[in-house]
Parts: sequence; C-alpha cells; structure tokens
Amino acid sequence: MANATYETEVRFGDTTNYTKTDIDGEITQYGTARTKKQIWIQAEALRAPGVNPATFQDLGISGVWQFADNLTKVIVTKLPLITDFDPSENANVNLGWSSPSNTGVCRWQVEYLVRTEDEDMSAAAEDTLTSDEAPSGTANGLTLSSFTIPAASLASTDHCLLLRITRLGGADTLGDVANLSGICLSYVSDKLGEAT
Repeated sequence: MANATYETEVRFGDTTNYTKTDIDGEITQYGTARTKKQIWIQAEALRAPGVNPATFQDLGISGVWQFADNLTKVIVTKLPLITDFDPSENANVNLGWSSPSNTGVCRWQVEYLVRTEDEDMSAAAEDTLTSDEAPSGTANGLTLSSFTIPAASLASTDHCLLLRITRLGGADTLGDVANLSGICLSYVSDKLGEAT
C-alpha cells in the first residue's frame, strides 16, 4: 500500500488576496484579505494614577470613571498587542463615554507608548493625541471618541500598549462631568492565530 500524501497548505481566495492554512494549522491572510478586530476594556479594568486621578462611580447598572468639569483628570492602562495584529495598518483607541450634558464639547487627550521586550517601560509617551467631541444628544447617551495610532509606531514584535487618558476639563465646553465606560482597541488582523 502506498504512503498517503498531504498538501502542505490550503488557500482560499484568488492568487493575490487569500487566506492560507499551513500544515501546522497556522492561518494567515494575504493581500487585502484582512479581519477587523476589537478588544473592549471595561471601566473596572482601568486604573487611576497617583496624580490627578479620575473617580470611579456607579452609573446605571455598571461603573464608570468620572472626569470632573473644569479640571484635568486622568486614568491609565496597559493593553496587550495580540499576536494577530497587522503592524502595517493603523490601530485605533476608542473611548466610550457619556455625560449628563448634551451640549458643548469634551476635550480628550490620549498619550501612548508602544513597547516590546527589553524596551524601557518608564519612557515618555511616543505621541499625544487630542480630540474635541460633542456629547450625545441624549443625556447620558453613549459617545465614541476615536484616536489613531499610526502604523509607523507599531512593529510585529510589540507586546504592550501603554495609555494615559486625560480629560482636559478646563479647556472644554462640556459644562458637566464626563463618564468613561471603557475603551476599545480596534486593529486589523492578517492572521487568525500563531502556530504552536
């Protein structure tokens, strides 16, 4: 009886844009074959720093980080960069927030630092991004504010994204508290998992 032979890979798509499954089970996407993914980090997983901390409060059936009006208040977090992210594409950090006010604008600031193994975790931010966002027209309605981390700041060896999120309450016109429910890291994936 002859030995069986097996293909070393299977491809789905055309010759340029396709998904490939290798014999070891690794699934990779090529060309424009990409998957948009999101990681939601709820308020309870975020942390107040030692200086100018926001305040954790109950709101509805869950909790939020409350950023006072007319003050600079801050939270910080570290997010994993999952092994399936495509560093040639921009990533986005989206803030999910609300306010009793439905007029004016809230000024958010996001500072970020991307780190890989053996890089200094105490380094200054790579960049500081600022956005003025109008609240929902509904009191306490969910609003999303998006910040882009450019592909130029990302590498396939990166492991961790450090964020400092600030409301510049003295520089906006919201006129009330801003309540952060959580953040979402949105990124493009070019593979569905790593081979073991």
